[in-house]
Amino acid sequence: MLYFLLPMLCLSLLFSHIVNAESNFNFYVHAKSGLLTVVGPDGDTDSPLAVSPGIRSAYDLESRGTRVYFSYDHLSADLDASTSNIGQEVSGSTMAFGYEKRIPLSRNMKFWLGGALTYNQHEFTDRYTVDSDGFLADLYNDREETPIGISIHADTYFPFGNDWVFGVGGFGDFAVGGDSVNLIGLRLSIGKE
Repeated sequence: MLYFLLPMLCLSLLFSHIVNAESNFNFYVHAKSGLLTVVGPDGDTDSPLAVSPGIRSAYDLESRGTRVYFSYDHLSADLDASTSNIGQEVSGSTMAFGYEKRIPLSRNMKFWLGGALTYNQHEFTDRYTVDSDGFLADLYNDREETPIGISIHADTYFPFGNDWVFGVGGFGDFAVGGDSVNLIGLRLSIGKE
């Protein structure tokens, strides 16, 4: 799934040179950590904490305090099996195109609310359940899902250095229809504005 990372990075760098990179283009690296839930056709799964690293490029619009962004996140997690939960390896990526609006709290603190439409591609492999003694009970076929989804977030950014910011916020990534992955939690960012 990392084959999306290099094109995203190249597009972000190209985008920065096409637009007025001096004042309108922002670039961020982030890590999302939160509760992972997998909705699948074969039954319940464990809901572990998962980490999803990503990158994001944003373009400030003419209207002060608004911007559009494009992001890429990667996810890789192992879900434990039990007698009632399907164990599996989950890997995939999410690409999002969204809009953010700044809510002024103070001169040095930037609070942003945003939402995005997402395209998700996830693979679910090594799927199985175990019996009460811990032995293999059932095997399930591997599967792949590519649903459309939505992402919402609220982030606060704190400046440090020359044009650098550190951000912390909450997020929710949800698939719309179909079977896929939902992730809700905390996002830490560092970026250049």
